[in-house]
Amino acid sequence: MMKHLGRIILVGMVSMFVLTGSTSAEVFKRTEGGWQGATQEEAKITVRRSGSSFDKYSLTGPVEKGLSLTNSATVDDRIWGSFEYTELKWFIIAPKTYGVLFTRMTIGTNAKGCKIVVEGCGNLTGDEGTLGTWYAITDNDSIPGQEEFVPADNFNREIKRWEGAAERNYYLWNKVKVDKLSPAGEYYDEFIITISTDI
Repeated sequence: MMKHLGRIILVGMVSMFVLTGSTSAEVFKRTEGGWQGATQEEAKITVRRSGSSFDKYSLTGPVEKGLSLTNSATVDDRIWGSFEYTELKWFIIAPKTYGVLFTRMTIGTNAKGCKIVVEGCGNLTGDEGTLGTWYAITDNDSIPGQEEFVPADNFNREIKRWEGAAERNYYLWNKVKVDKLSPAGEYYDEFIITISTDI
């Protein structure tokens, strides 16, 4: 049995702001059923108590007073995504070179950009040796050409980057080579894909 396992880590930058002399207020979110209370994980708000009060009057004409109101918002960096599969298990009977779509990933961000980095990737390794292992990342679901596959040891790098808020689809492919003399047994590798807005 040959086994390949991938693990995904999501990393996002988080920012906060605090207003002194402020207090919280109830926040509502719009749903299909109408307005409902939002949780602290969805949105927070603070309002500053300014202490502004006035009492103006005139015996001879109109009275006027101007008061400045300030409205501002901070939207946090956010990343989201999905991976169709995070574990791939090969069961190889005949010695050949094989390729397969490992997983389709959808990654999105509202930040200034995003990058996808692979770490810890290597050949499938067992007690008796290793299997030739390659990876490729594409923008569509057509199997890549031979020249697009990268040896596993060289796949430890930034594999995708873009600037601006966007949602993207990518396809991760795996290729393995089994020779006639490849020892029977189990082979394994585990690596990390990190998605980050820190560009």
